[in-house]
Amino acid sequence: GRILGRHPSNYGINDQHITGRGVWIPTTSNEAMWYGTAQWFGITSNLALNYVLPNKGNFGCQLYSESDLFEGGTASIPGCGGAVVELQQTFFVTESRLLNPDEQVSFCVKV
Repeated sequence: GRILGRHPSNYGINDQHITGRGVWIPTTSNEAMWYGTAQWFGITSNLALNYVLPNKGNFGCQLYSESDLFEGGTASIPGCGGAVVELQQTFFVTESRLLNPDEQVSFCVKV
């Protein structure tokens, strides 16, 4: 087997994924894992996948397809593959807090 996604590089307060209040900001969405699982269950049309995973559009190619999760899996993510772009974004906030749902959507659209 293999590990998909990323684990925090350390458990210190300076790690970018730790809020300091006992909460980690995940690097992998629930949609990432459920996308490939839904394909494995036979949900392959874009309309059906949008119904089952309404937030999948916020994650682009950062999803795991059936072929990523299962041996012998054949389904992939339409429009993904090829060149990979690495992007590092730095945010400065005066106070750590969780984003509300509208802010999360706005953030994902901008990124």
